[in-house]
Amino acid sequence: MSSGSARTEAYIALADQGDYRAQLRLGGIFRNSDPEKSAKYFKQASDAGDIDALYFLGVDYLNGNGVPQSRPDGIKMLQAAANRGSVSSMEMLGGVFSRLCQNSRDKSDGGLAEQYYQSAFLHGSKASAVLLWGLYAAGPMEDTYKHAVWSEVTHALSSSSQRDPYSSLAVEQNANELVPKAKAEVINWYARFNSKPRVKTFLDLNRVYDKSL
Repeated sequence: MSSGSARTEAYIALADQGDYRAQLRLGGIFRNSDPEKSAKYFKQASDAGDIDALYFLGVDYLNGNGVPQSRPDGIKMLQAAANRGSVSSMEMLGGVFSRLCQNSRDKSDGGLAEQYYQSAFLHGSKASAVLLWGLYAAGPMEDTYKHAVWSEVTHALSSSSQRDPYSSLAVEQNANELVPKAKAEVINWYARFNSKPRVKTFLDLNRVYDKSL
């Protein structure tokens, strides 16, 4: 859909009347061709409370796309969207805090990454299981036990076979306790996957929108 099309002009007329759905679509239409205009419309829709717009605007602030680059503002908007059920925002925040942890070696950042990835997982994000697996593989958050747990959760979700995910725990002095504990935790996480209902947003309910979103 070109920015000069009759449909775009109709969206602009609706957006000027305060229709957040038109504002959201215009944010997507102009995302590549006019980042500043895109951010303007996402801001309008986010002010109306739309969580998809909050997500996109948060990403724009993180990247400096159409707005001054500001990590604090980006995080604030993503957190507002995540608190209202935006799984994309949860995943994005997990990535933001994971990178901060890798750079700062501050485990408090890693704890926030863990928190957001786990929340996304409970809302049905398989990708977050993989990201948690990676979070514990190396670096400040390296954890043999948690890495084994999320290795098995990841493979259980994909129904793929793998070597014994608990082999790394077998060499631990308290292996007789760790392995059964890990297996029980895997079952618990697997059972809770997708246990929290996903929020149905405008974009979820209306699939005909600009593909750049």
